[in-house]
Amino acid sequence: MLKLNLFENGVDSINHGVKHFAESDYKQAILSVYQGVELLLKESLRRISPELIYTDKKPVHTGSHTVDYKELLNRLRECDLTDDDKADQLKFLRIERNNIQHYEVHLSKEDAEWILGKALNYICVFSSEKLGVEIEDQVSDADWKKIEELVFSYEERDKKAKSRMGDDTPYGKEGSSYTELECPYCLNETILVNLDSKVDEADCYFCHQKATVLECPRCGTKYAIMKEDKAEKQDSPCDACFEREMGR
Repeated sequence: MLKLNLFENGVDSINHGVKHFAESDYKQAILSVYQGVELLLKESLRRISPELIYTDKKPVHTGSHTVDYKELLNRLRECDLTDDDKADQLKFLRIERNNIQHYEVHLSKEDAEWILGKALNYICVFSSEKLGVEIEDQVSDADWKKIEELVFSYEERDKKAKSRMGDDTPYGKEGSSYTELECPYCLNETILVNLDSKVDEADCYFCHQKATVLECPRCGTKYAIMKEDKAEKQDSPCDACFEREMGR
């Protein structure tokens, strides 16, 4: 009989995800790693109080529903287990998981590699800092090597993207002003735009997706959105202005 506690279940799912990637099953690799990350995040709440992983925060009973991803992140913030910046780093994984489950699947090896590498980099640090457990100690040497390779691949791709951005930024050029925007697809700050010129679209140096660039009608800040969201968000404020208005 298979019996795994919450933490063991999370590590097992991550391990399966890494194996699926090695077998070129990129779809299942992302789904498994997503599940593993979510389980380890819930484990951090369970260690504070078991009821925190359940929707109604009541004593566990048969049929109890665990929190969805959005509420999970809210409770992690409330318990000081993460902050907004770190929580936002995981949005890309949820986006990819939802795309796989609800839309057509278009995954190259390179795409799956950076998605998994970024997620694994995050959860390995989280497990070490918040759970006091090194993922390296929970998997075989062979599987840890695969995890390291995925994380290294992501970090190298990020460095190359930043290097290309530096090469394309004309520092010292009189009358020009460039800024980096967060890509709505990979959530890396790897979109480069010239503030002195009107820009409607820009390519991400990291994931190579083409994003729509808008200007906030409240503060004038430029920000990037997915091309498919252009009609819906054409006249919308940036996230900072939206949060300020909601907080009034």
